[in-house]
Amino acid sequence: MSLPSDIRRMVVEAIRCPDEEFARFDTMRLRREKWLEENRTLLALSLTSRMWTTDAIAGLWSEVHIDDGLSDEDWAAQTQMLEKCIQIGHNISLKRLTIILHTRHPSLDHFETSLHHILAQSTVLRCLQVFVNGRWRPLLHHLGTLTFPKLRVLGVLIPWTNVDALDEERPMEDFLTNHRTLEVVESNFVSSTPICNASHWEDLRKSNPLPKLRTFRGHLSDLRILNSSQHLRTLEVGEMSDFFRNLSRMANPLSNVIHLTFSPPQHISFETVSLKALSESFPSLRIVDGFRLSKAFLKFMKSQSKSLEPSPHLSGLRVVTFYETCGSDSYMFRNILPLADASVERAFKGLRTLFPAIVSAKHVKYEYVPLAGAYDTRKEVSNMEMHYLPGSGSNHLETRVERKGPSMTVSVI
Repeated sequence: MSLPSDIRRMVVEAIRCPDEEFARFDTMRLRREKWLEENRTLLALSLTSRMWTTDAIAGLWSEVHIDDGLSDEDWAAQTQMLEKCIQIGHNISLKRLTIILHTRHPSLDHFETSLHHILAQSTVLRCLQVFVNGRWRPLLHHLGTLTFPKLRVLGVLIPWTNVDALDEERPMEDFLTNHRTLEVVESNFVSSTPICNASHWEDLRKSNPLPKLRTFRGHLSDLRILNSSQHLRTLEVGEMSDFFRNLSRMANPLSNVIHLTFSPPQHISFETVSLKALSESFPSLRIVDGFRLSKAFLKFMKSQSKSLEPSPHLSGLRVVTFYETCGSDSYMFRNILPLADASVERAFKGLRTLFPAIVSAKHVKYEYVPLAGAYDTRKEVSNMEMHYLPGSGSNHLETRVERKGPSMTVSVI
């Protein structure tokens, strides 16, 4: 039985992950494993009949992962794949391209030529993710000369190596200003440099870059180039140095941002100054993930307990997440004692008075575990989530407590 072409196309598209699922930067290469599995499925589908061949092959070449962290055998296979892509013209189907390059390979020159050719011919590219170190910096300069008319998602990670050489010349600045179709931009802030030079933001803003930006994850300083934030809804930032200064230099207010995340290990204090600054820059904020839970928070909430008036800041706040670092094996946090759960719950009950629209508040407790290298890793110990029932005031709350064991649900009346 023959199937209509649109049905066959839907089957192929169901095998490949949709755009929304590959927006996040995949530094752990988990997406690559899924991509290889999808390739095997699509290749088998292409061999079932002539009818399926065209659609399955188009789906097969709709996504390509390039990685130099491979064995010699896999590297050779990858090089052959790129050459075949060019020879047969499969790159006209390429919608998602991920490039992860750390070191130079003996066959670099030939490989780089093939990569440039594919980039030049990828006219329907929708998602581009580039993770390169200093040795591959020429690739960034090459990207700055290209334009992809249908590009929607950009992820770029430039590690903090040879930063001085990148300080004045930021080749991806031109890329941002030339791609006005971008809706999602991510620069993996934990280990990368900002995309834009700190001294260029005023000139870049004049060109009104990224007018369709919906989601941004990266250095807050890069957002200073925005002249308009009409479509920006979701923001995730990682660096906290000069946070309030960077806020003041943005095209405030960013009136449509409703979801703000402070990526670990960076968190922001919960106090009048920070609440006021967030409210002025993000007046529509509904979700904040990344407040710091400490003794200072408990002290602040106790000082507010005598007031029955709602906070004048973040009046629409609905969901909030706090993070507490407790004692661990890490030298830096060894002497930090965990806060009493009862004290945290009392403080959380007071959040309903400050923010009448609040629906839930979450307390995540974690510790740092030292690794063999120079870095520590976060390990979640427990989390507690308090739900505020609609129209119940502060006297009727549902609290769900999750520990390292069976979950408990406690109703507080």
